[in-house]
Order: sequence, then C-alpha cells, then structure tokens
Amino acid sequence: MGVRTVLVLLLITAVSLLACAEEKDPVIVDGAQPTFQNLTAREHVLNNLELAYTKQLYSPYEELLDPNFTFFFSPGDVGGNIPDQWGRVEELSVAMLLFDRALDDPQYPTCRSIRMDLKFESGVVWVEVIPSNFPGEVWYTTTVYYEFTFEMLPDMTYIAVPGSQAQFTVRNAGTDDAPQWRLVEWRDLADDSAALHSAASTSPTTWGGVKALYRRRIGT
Repeated sequence: MGVRTVLVLLLITAVSLLACAEEKDPVIVDGAQPTFQNLTAREHVLNNLELAYTKQLYSPYEELLDPNFTFFFSPGDVGGNIPDQWGRVEELSVAMLLFDRALDDPQYPTCRSIRMDLKFESGVVWVEVIPSNFPGEVWYTTTVYYEFTFEMLPDMTYIAVPGSQAQFTVRNAGTDDAPQWRLVEWRDLADDSAALHSAASTSPTTWGGVKALYRRRIGT
C-alpha cells in the first residue's frame, strides 16, 4: 500500500470520526443539561414546569396539567379582578399569553424572557393526600421554594419575593405499572405584603401576581 493511499485512508477515517462526534450530544461536565422528562416520576412534574416556563413553551406545559387542575392564589393577591382560584382552562389561557414572545396587545405586557428556578434538585418530601373528590386515589403533595425573573417589554422586570414557596400536588393519571404524573393542584404560598412596590423598573411579586397581569381577557 502506497504512502498516498495510507494518507487518504487516514483522512477519511478522521473525517468519519469528526462527523460521528458532531452527531452526539455535547458532554456536560459541570451538571446535567436540563431536558423535559417523560412524567413517569413525581419530580418530573416539577422539572417540566420549571423548563416550560424557562423556555416559554406551551405544549409541554399543557401536557403536565391534569384535567382537574386548580391554581390557588396567595391570599394577598386575591381581590378585585383576581379570584382565589381558577381551573385548567384559565391557567392555559394565561400561559398562552405569557409564553408568547411576539404578543402585541396593549392590554398586556409582552414577556421577552423568563428565568425560573424551583428548588427541588436536592430532593423533596412528598406527603400522601386522600382527596375528598377522589377518595379511591392517593395524591402526593410537596412544598418547594422558588425564584424567578420575568423580563417584560418595554422595561419592566418582576422578581420573586424573597423566600417564596409554592405547594404542588400531583396525581397518577396512568397506572401503577406505567405511571403518568400530572399537576392537579398548585398553591402559591408567597406573600408580597412586605415588598416595596414603586414605579421602579424592577418589582418583587408572587408567581400568582405575574399571572394576574394576564387575567382581564379571560375574566369570569
């Protein structure tokens, strides 16, 4: 085999190896790349909730909400046009507006980016709940801290009130052998009564407080 032939074979091999390397996902050394999970574990609900907000993606958010979903506002947010709770239809209507980076409606701010952080990576404690409306089922609830930053056009930023928490309750919409967990109840436990609200470009608020910005169009 001639020298030229050897060089050509080596070149082909190098190109092939490079192509294979480019097809593979990058190696993450300092922590795992966040990805949507298949909802076969309770923690997947928290993961997908966080990621759907961060990426402002409607479809995975819609998937993780149970048909019987209820969102409960923090008591400090209730009043005026804001009820103490709403269901899945209202929740998804708000999410559709909030996740729309191209929203052009003078009634609402356009959310250009979201940074969401649910503090569940170090593990959470799930507590069994027997729901009164579904006595034959066992639901699971946990409480986690959260932080966020919502950047709204033209120049308003909402951050979470320090120490904010939310309670999440999940139910198995699948079977024991093939579980499919869904978010069935969500209670915002944050309290912004001590927060200083002003005309400044950054304002601390609750998660429900951000959702309330998109309430009017779907008001009941």
